[in-house]
Amino acid sequence: LLAYLERNLDPAEITEIRTISELRFARSFAPDAFSDYLTQNRNGQYEITALPAENDPLLYRVRSIRERDFMYIDTVQDYYATYAREMRIPYDSWREQSYDATMTLRELQGSARRRFIAGTAVLLGGIAAAANGQDYVTQTGGAIGAGAGAYVIKSGFDKLAEAKMHLESLQELGESLENEVAPRVIDLEDRTITLTGTVEEQYAQWREILADIYAAETGQL
Repeated sequence: LLAYLERNLDPAEITEIRTISELRFARSFAPDAFSDYLTQNRNGQYEITALPAENDPLLYRVRSIRERDFMYIDTVQDYYATYAREMRIPYDSWREQSYDATMTLRELQGSARRRFIAGTAVLLGGIAAAANGQDYVTQTGGAIGAGAGAYVIKSGFDKLAEAKMHLESLQELGESLENEVAPRVIDLEDRTITLTGTVEEQYAQWREILADIYAAETGQL
């Protein structure tokens, strides 16, 4: 992204983007102190209305917090780069199993549907023949046909049960991959932080931790 910006924007535009990014970050931690420095136009784009003093103590604290945030992001990126390499083989295996399970599920669902249709037709035909037959042979044949139709319908239920089993297997595969991908513990400087959930949820927890650090450093706790 940085390389793209440097190729397509002039230095003044890059500086403005960085400043807006810093002010938005600062405003998320101290809205009362930094809200007046930015506005949004009709297109939702941010515009700088003023700049805080370089020696502003709150700005200094925000920059210190932001360095921690950058460090966290770098740590997570490094972690996931390594993790992605380690997960490549199990992920490919999971994807293959997932594809096979999906294809099997579709085949079973289609088979069950066809069996229900065929079984119902045979069952109804058999019942009609048994009810309207003029002789013993016709009535017996109708009864046998009805029994065959019932059997086909039962086999349709069996196929549905098998399809359900494959669906549960497919869901378990997805859950296993999700559980494996999410890290639980991240080491940062002098402390170990336990984060849970998705990447987005973990980052939200991290921002809460940063907010507590900022509040402690500025005497708001």
